Amino acid sequence: MPWRRRDRVRGPLFPGVGEFGLLEVFRRVWKTGKPERHPVALYRDARLEGWRENYVYKLPSGEIVAVYDDVTERRKMEGEIRRQAARTEALVRTASHLNAQLDLVRVLKVVCEETRAALDVPVASSCCTTTSVTCSTWPPARACHRGLPSA
Repeated sequence: MPWRRRDRVRGPLFPGVGEFGLLEVFRRVWKTGKPERHPVALYRDARLEGWRENYVYKLPSGEIVAVYDDVTERRKMEGEIRRQAARTEALVRTASHLNAQLDLVRVLKVVCEETRAALDVPVASSCCTTTSVTCSTWPPARACHRGLPSA
């Protein structure tokens, strides 16, 4: 924002300071003389919109000075970082879930293969020939053993 001489200003430079909360800070600083920080907040008026952080102090002449930092880009980046973190967390949760399911299939295949070997069942007739174990072939001891009485 370019500098403007006080005597040339016809209207408020920042008409949204009331809604922004900065006007109250101006009043307190003018009354007490103690400088204050106005935390990062969204400033919005008819021509401007952005995130601003303000530091307000009083000059010995009695004038109030507000120095602001436009932190709009930083806030946008923080929002993008939060969105990326949420996406990453969702991917990690999904990967963990998939890994747990894959581990379950792997465990079931090992159990099936060990049972088949222990019961001396040919591979072609065992549940170990598929990547998943279904109800029709589980438990393998019932579905895979030959010539033994069923339970």
